[in-house]
This record gives sequence, C-alpha cells and structure tokens, in this order.
Amino acid sequence: LGALFGKEERAQELIDFYTSHVETVYNKVAEILKTKERPTVYIEGAYKSPEEYGNSYPNDFMWGGMCYNVGAYSIATDVLKESSAGALEAEYVLSSNPDKIIFTGSYWPAAPKSIRMGFQASEEQTRELISAYLDRPGWRELDAVKNGEVYVVHHSIGREMFDCASMEALAKIVFPDEFADLDPTATLREYYNTFLPYDLAGLWYMKY
Repeated sequence: LGALFGKEERAQELIDFYTSHVETVYNKVAEILKTKERPTVYIEGAYKSPEEYGNSYPNDFMWGGMCYNVGAYSIATDVLKESSAGALEAEYVLSSNPDKIIFTGSYWPAAPKSIRMGFQASEEQTRELISAYLDRPGWRELDAVKNGEVYVVHHSIGREMFDCASMEALAKIVFPDEFADLDPTATLREYYNTFLPYDLAGLWYMKY
C-alpha cells in the first residue's frame, strides 16, 4: 500500500514500529520458555451474556494464536478443530481449571450483558459486567478467579496493525513478572498519536 500511494517512508515507519514491539516480546518469550511451562488460558469472546458461552480459540487461531505466541496454551486446543472458533462446554472449562481467563469485549449494543470495552467503556461498568460472568455456576471456584487472574482485552485489537499493543498486553498477562515493564496502553496511545488522526480514549485492556 505504501508503494501504491507513494507513501513508502510512512509505510516503513509503521512496519518498524510494529516489528520492534512484537519482536521484543517474541524474543523474550523464547527465553522464558526455556525454563518455564506454558500457563493454560481460557479465552472467551464475551459478546453474548453470562448465560451463554461465546467463542473460544485454539492455539493456531486468532486470540488463541496470539496467546500461544506469547507463551500460553489455550485449553480450547484440545477440543476444537484446527483454525476454528467455537464455544466450549461449561463442564470442560471447569474441569480444565485454567491458570488464567481472558475475555474479549467491545461495544455490542444488541447484547447488553456482553462485556463492554473501547471508546465508550468505563472501568466501573466493565467490572460489573465481568462480575456477572464470574457468577456462572462453579466459576468462583476456578483457580484463575480465586487467584485474581481474570483479564479483558478489546476484541478488535487482534486484527489490526496496532495488535502489537495487544501482544504486549497478553505477554504481561501470561508472564506478569517478566513483562512488568510493559505498558500496552501507552504503546497503543503512541500508535494513535503517530499514525491516526484522532486521540485514544476509553478502556482497552483491564485486569479484573
């Protein structure tokens, strides 16, 4: 696209921004995995409601692939077909007892119980919506819930050039001590300030 529109330098600036953030994460993850096991994660697109499970993703697809790339193992991998998304059975999630739970949220007005994230989201409202999901039968007994390992990221930030910020957010979720210095929201804000004509606002990454 840079060549097509005569913006090669601008395109290269974007490529350099993206690769510098992602490669830093990938290189560190490779070192971490030499001595640590992959923690298990349950990922759910929270676009429905607490009463109905949304899609999860295996290690080779969408959010599951991103989590795998930063050192986690998606529990959906053992029950879903390769490169496919699907809702997991409640019993399977409970029996798997994942180390961490990651919801993806957005603004889905047709689903008022879905988890809200993005420009119009507030931490207070999002926390209330997450709490309802954690009140699902048996969920309060999951290790991830008891240990405070519940997170939410914006659903659409896994499909754009600024998903480099999401890679940082996921890396920090998976290995919080090793990536304590990362600030994914700051990375996202820098992307907006550098490459987009409007300012970042709202809620994009959050720990419950």
